[in-house]
Amino acid sequence: MSNHRHARMMMNDVLRFRADQYNNDYDPSLLPGAYIELDMVDMRLNTRDPISTVMRLGTSNAANAFIGPDFSFMSSAAAVADAAFGIPMCSCCSSSNDLSNKVKYPYFFRMISPDVFPVVGVVQFMKQHGWSQIGVLTVTDSYGSSLLSSIATECAQNNITIKVELTYAQANLPETADTIASVFASSGMTIFFFGGYSDDWAVLLPSLIDNGIFAEGYSWIGSDGMFWTQHGAGSPPGSTSDGAIMYYPIEEYDQNPLYQSLVTEWLSANVSKYPSISLGVYPVASSIYKLNCFEFLAYGFDRLLKSNPNLTLTALANNELVPYYEIPSTFAFPDMNTESGNVVMNAYGDAFRNYYFYNVHDGGNISIFAIYYTATNSFTYLYQNIEWPGSTSVVPSDRITSISCPVGSGASTGPQGSLVCVVCAIGTYNLNGDDLCRPCPTGAYCDGGSNVTARAGYWEDWSLGNTTTPTFRQCLTSDCCPTGRCTSSNPCSASTTGAMCRVCRDGYAMWGSGCIACSRANAGVVILFLIYGMVIALGCLLCPLKSTNVVIPLIWYYQLSTFMVYSTSIKGFLQAVLFFDINGFYNINKSLPCPFWTGPMGSIYAKYGWIAIILVEYFVAWVGVGVLKRRYKIMDKPRSSAKKPAIEHIERNFVCGLFTFIQAFYVPLVYISIDTMNCERLFTGVYLLNYPSIKCGSEEHIPLLVLASLVELVVVFALPVWCWTVLRRSRTTTDDRASVTDQVLRERYERSKAYLSVPVNFACLSLLVIMASGYSTNTFRVLPPDTLVIGLCICVVAHTGTRSLKTRESHIRLHIYLVGITAMSFSDNVMIQNSSFGLYGFQAFMLAIPPVFETAVWAVKAWMRRRKNTQQTDMS
Repeated sequence: MSNHRHARMMMNDVLRFRADQYNNDYDPSLLPGAYIELDMVDMRLNTRDPISTVMRLGTSNAANAFIGPDFSFMSSAAAVADAAFGIPMCSCCSSSNDLSNKVKYPYFFRMISPDVFPVVGVVQFMKQHGWSQIGVLTVTDSYGSSLLSSIATECAQNNITIKVELTYAQANLPETADTIASVFASSGMTIFFFGGYSDDWAVLLPSLIDNGIFAEGYSWIGSDGMFWTQHGAGSPPGSTSDGAIMYYPIEEYDQNPLYQSLVTEWLSANVSKYPSISLGVYPVASSIYKLNCFEFLAYGFDRLLKSNPNLTLTALANNELVPYYEIPSTFAFPDMNTESGNVVMNAYGDAFRNYYFYNVHDGGNISIFAIYYTATNSFTYLYQNIEWPGSTSVVPSDRITSISCPVGSGASTGPQGSLVCVVCAIGTYNLNGDDLCRPCPTGAYCDGGSNVTARAGYWEDWSLGNTTTPTFRQCLTSDCCPTGRCTSSNPCSASTTGAMCRVCRDGYAMWGSGCIACSRANAGVVILFLIYGMVIALGCLLCPLKSTNVVIPLIWYYQLSTFMVYSTSIKGFLQAVLFFDINGFYNINKSLPCPFWTGPMGSIYAKYGWIAIILVEYFVAWVGVGVLKRRYKIMDKPRSSAKKPAIEHIERNFVCGLFTFIQAFYVPLVYISIDTMNCERLFTGVYLLNYPSIKCGSEEHIPLLVLASLVELVVVFALPVWCWTVLRRSRTTTDDRASVTDQVLRERYERSKAYLSVPVNFACLSLLVIMASGYSTNTFRVLPPDTLVIGLCICVVAHTGTRSLKTRESHIRLHIYLVGITAMSFSDNVMIQNSSFGLYGFQAFMLAIPPVFETAVWAVKAWMRRRKNTQQTDMS
């Protein structure tokens, strides 16, 4: 009975050839007078065909012995059926441990060792490499069950733990291969034993490769079934199996004289009946083992007949000798030299065979690297340089020390103590499969796996090119991810795009801190703000000189407060009114028509341009007021006879108003210039912090940088130096002989301390603007709040120590305002850190301090005047 035909040397042809030799007196002493007839039955891979064959031949008394089947699950079925007939059955290749059971299979013996013998060698091989934990995959038939029970027993006896144990059904393997590979991949095991067939291995291998477990750092050891069909069918494993290890019984006939004689006799026989192509060059053991079955059966029958003269060939042919059979001793010939050498069987009918251990390497080549001797449980290594999966000579460890995980997962220590891939939990993420679940970055939501999205008000800094650890930056406007959980493909509002969502989309224009929908510029809005600018110019021109000592500190207080106010709407209103910024009104009314500029560059130039326009309006107002005064002769009494009254009055108003204008716009000019110079490495280059679409040092930025530098040079350096020079020069000049400029400066500064008054005043103001603008960038925080407080304290100490201002009232006002700004910066920082602290009322109170203070000063002064008038009246 045969179920497999080898492409090199047909098993059945070997038997026919030997039968022809015996029938032609190849050995005249063997079964004299007998004629051996072979009935070749081809069977499918199932249990039904062997059972039906045994039943048919046994019932009809048409067979005196069975050779085969070749597979364990078929031999088990056939041997059970044969127990009813008592016909000797020999298998060349069935290795199931269960077939050693003589109670269950009394007439069965075999020319191969049971599975437990080579499995002992496999376990010994594992011990030699220091492996203590493995995974096992076996087929669900009797062959696989035998292998599984064998390796489980041997591993338990040798302190090797089977961490993962899976089985598969051949019919379902194409559908279950991916699941099997996935389970093994997630187990953390690196050493695997495969107990199945090479056809199954060919189905399974692609899934193992796809899941990364037939690769460097892993080992797969296959049973003889994996080798038998590969080698027997003539189809090499292929280069994808490079690194696999398999065992197979030793084929010892290469130098055996009997085997060489068989080859010679075959080649000299009838070529048409026994073609040389069937002989091949490298027959496998299955063919010779099947020949051993045939020879042992023939010589066994012969020995039995010769041992008792009452036994005849007729009785043998009629199967009347069944009571005389003793399996396996009747057919055991330990001293007989066969084509495969001496075959020794134990009491269970199992042949003792030694095993070759093979290594697949270099594109599918198969080489013997070790010999395992079952009798001594020892190895002889022919070479040590084994090729492991991944084409490496490095012996894999039995536990994963490094692991490659898919995107969205990271390495973790599994229950078996090895590294396994687990999906990143909520609050962590992985974007490139580098085995690490990272903590969620600030400004992002991490819902587990690779799901990372931006929080409301944050923008993903994707331009860094780092897809492993994304950076999320807090925006200065609400255009960044307005709804929350935004991806890098849709990070901005409907009106914005670009870096930090600071570029307006088509159909929108930049207005203040955001973009508004528009289709054309609206000249009416510009005219409205020109009127507003004229009001400011007239206010600077007509404001009495002494009143500027109150108005200017008040303006500075509220200008600096715009950096500290937490409420966006109040901040926008203060910037629009006190910074005289047409853009700032965006925060008040988002439905305003479009301006003439549409982008960040235009917005910055507009801020400078708007101040320049108000300055031009100031000159226009000065000329107009002068013309009106001359026309209607509106003149005050002159303070000096040295000059004509009209000229003195006009000149005094101009200088006083111009100095008021400069002081009122000092903070906006310094802030705009700092904003233009405030560069930081945000993305792949250096960009303006508040206008990240403008790259520092670019062609569009250089003209803006030059303009800002000139403004800073004039306002921050030239103006204080000029004021200091005037005050220093006028220290010895009397009031009657002082110039108009001297008179204007003397109203505010202490001229006797010219070296300190102007530098301290302007330096402190510039310092506060720089620190406040840095503080106001929130998350970017060029300067932390404690630094701002230090700056405020420095200003308090400097003004207190120098007493640079002229009046005590001015000093008190300055200190109160500095304390108020400090308190506002603290409250704003508290609300930024935790918005649940509702300190809006406190900030509103701090904003109300200046008018309360000025009202109190006015009330005190009014009371003092009434008291003085009352005393003068009483005295008169």
